[in-house]
Amino acid sequence: MPTNAAPHRWPGILLATFAACHDGGGDGSGAEGSGGDDTTIGGSGSSGASGDASASASAGTVDTSADSGGSSDTGDGPGPDGPTWPIGIPEPEFGVDEIAGEVTLVVDEAHPLPDPIPAGAVIEIQGTYGIGHTSPNGITCAGTAEAPAFIRGAPGSLITGGWEVSGSYCILEQLSFGPAGDAIGGIVLLAPADHLALRDSDIAGNGVDAGGTGVVSWQPGMVAHDVVLLRNTIHDGGDVHADFDQDVHGIAIGADVHHVWVVGNEMARNSGDGIQINAGPGNHASLHHIYVGLNVSHENKQTGFWVKQAQDVIFSQNAAFGHRPSNSSFGACMGFQYGPERVWMMFNYLFDCEVGIGLASNADDGTDGVDSYIVGNVISNIHDSDGSFDEASAWRDAAMMLIGGVDRRVVNNTVHDVVSGIRTTGAPGSTLLVSGNIVSASEGNHVFNEGDAAAVTVHNNLTDVALRQVNAACEACVTGDPAFADPAAQDFSIGAASAARDIAIEEAVYGEYEALYGESIRVTPLGDARPLGVAWDAGAFEAG
Repeated sequence: MPTNAAPHRWPGILLATFAACHDGGGDGSGAEGSGGDDTTIGGSGSSGASGDASASASAGTVDTSADSGGSSDTGDGPGPDGPTWPIGIPEPEFGVDEIAGEVTLVVDEAHPLPDPIPAGAVIEIQGTYGIGHTSPNGITCAGTAEAPAFIRGAPGSLITGGWEVSGSYCILEQLSFGPAGDAIGGIVLLAPADHLALRDSDIAGNGVDAGGTGVVSWQPGMVAHDVVLLRNTIHDGGDVHADFDQDVHGIAIGADVHHVWVVGNEMARNSGDGIQINAGPGNHASLHHIYVGLNVSHENKQTGFWVKQAQDVIFSQNAAFGHRPSNSSFGACMGFQYGPERVWMMFNYLFDCEVGIGLASNADDGTDGVDSYIVGNVISNIHDSDGSFDEASAWRDAAMMLIGGVDRRVVNNTVHDVVSGIRTTGAPGSTLLVSGNIVSASEGNHVFNEGDAAAVTVHNNLTDVALRQVNAACEACVTGDPAFADPAAQDFSIGAASAARDIAIEEAVYGEYEALYGESIRVTPLGDARPLGVAWDAGAFEAG
């Protein structure tokens, strides 16, 4: 990858949490958790994708630049620091822990991939492999649960042809897709497909008009399900400086797809979103149970994480930064539009964007979903970079710009150092609950409601100065010092001196999540149980 002009501030508290995205592995590349302990996501022992995200725990910074060229060696498995699986996301039954046996077949341009890929095969790609495997010559996997197939890249190998992979029970790992001259490699997991995994791989675009990966269906009635994208690096798809809406996403997930896990990946410098989940108009029910956790998405032309029409989409413990307004985006770290149903944005670290979480307009076509949830996120360093901020409009830069959605819950988030806190239009028929949050160091209003005051309920929040609000009266709110541990280093944990202690309540969102998905989310972004005192603390953390 090209080297970034300068390293980005990377919160020291995130080093352990996101070290797994670039595990130290055998070649030493990748971030290390505090104390130098490598961590991996999942239990297979495979290392992260090629490239490094070298970090200094003492300096609290990370250089997100990376060099392409082959996947790293097998790592040592999970370490003691940082999570090995995102909060609230169930683990898949296939795709994380399987380990390949001895190589059964070596493949190169003189000896191409067989069709189909037989059950139990362990195939190794060597050298530069430019053979295209797209329709009608796509790759079909014939693995089984008892004998999955593997396709692996040898060190230094490069795939420069397009791949469409369908079938069952197949793991594609340690592959490097990228440009070579006028050719460019790429991969999509294509319905009909089930129990496929793409992991520990590098997908490099050409920086002009191509790149990215996805899970898609191109034929009516064909479905892809139980798919895992794990510890990949997807970067430089399309031209981030394009003067039109180019839409080369890092990861694209489309209609007729369900139960997909996107965990521990990095999406960077793509001309679309880092990831876009989009079934198309009226197709919400065809795209559901998409789990997105412990990913890092940065400096894409549009946003880090985005949803259009879909249902039951979970974003947990991701990080996004470096998104700015363009001719195709308002520069949000994360968000949605066109009324998806049951989108959960929880325990994410969102910083250095124009908008932290943006909910754009609904489709208003009779198919819009109702419920969305913003829980336990940490949002900081959100400022107006282009001079467009207008305190009189809801459609402006903020930690949360909540235009779309119908019933929205904003619960136990920590917001600091922002141009404004929470902005909404208060549209007729909508509701917005703002409970148990901390909003501090906000230049503008803490809560701004452009519409009906009855649409907004605000209670049990903490602000560092007297609440500044428009059409949003607050009950049981407190003014005081949140006493963050080290806000300069982006450590927003709190201690005994915090005014946030014991001022919040447990909202119904926690029970709703457990009823829907069978997982408890009564925790902080670091996985600590809450509450720890006599009552809930405001913000994302507990004082203990």
